[in-house]
Amino acid sequence: TIPNTLDDGDYVELHGTDTATSRIFTDWKGTAGNPVWVVGQDGSEPDIRGYYELRDCDYVYMEEIDFNGNSTYTNGALKIEGGCSFISIRNSFIRNYDYNGNSAGISIDADLGYGEGYTHDIVMYNNVFSSLGDWETTEDEDFHGVQPRGEPSSGLETYNVWLLDNTFTQVSGNAMQVTAIEDPQYKQYCNHIYAGRNDISQGRQAGLWSKVAQDVVFSQNTIHNMRRHGDSGLGDAFGMQYGTDRLW
Repeated sequence: TIPNTLDDGDYVELHGTDTATSRIFTDWKGTAGNPVWVVGQDGSEPDIRGYYELRDCDYVYMEEIDFNGNSTYTNGALKIEGGCSFISIRNSFIRNYDYNGNSAGISIDADLGYGEGYTHDIVMYNNVFSSLGDWETTEDEDFHGVQPRGEPSSGLETYNVWLLDNTFTQVSGNAMQVTAIEDPQYKQYCNHIYAGRNDISQGRQAGLWSKVAQDVVFSQNTIHNMRRHGDSGLGDAFGMQYGTDRLW
């Protein structure tokens, strides 16, 4: 089992298969100089079948983990919520999750009633996202690779999110969809989001999309072989709607 309480400098190494539907961790508290480490091993990554949820955790590195829904689980792999900060997800797999309503492989949310404070400084680096939802469906499936969300109802922001050097393939939603809520007056609640050097292919929807947000940068991404969000033709690489300020 993984402890719910981890302090600065603690190191946890994962092995084998975890078939639990979900696990919730509320007290992983590293520091800038001594983060918490939760890791697998390259080439023999632990097999996580359900989803892990971090609430109000700080300075955590997670790497070399295979989040594999095994086409059985539907809620995505990882939820970063409730005031988390300085979280890094690296060198891992997020794959084989079926669609069952709006979801994401990794969801990042300022508040769902679990913690206090903004959610910020979240990095996803060199991960592989694949087979999230059904990318060949004719239906509109909002199963995204990554989804940063602000929470206007709580007055809390999600900001400083980096998506770097990841691979996305066969995702039924966007590789990343950025949003606060579908109302332009709330755009400040999701801000300073950066996606760079990602390879995105065979998606049902556009590669990268911004809804209600501000200060969003899409740079040096390769987006190819996308399906059109409709009947025919080529798919979309980028897009925006509702209200995004300063999209680069």
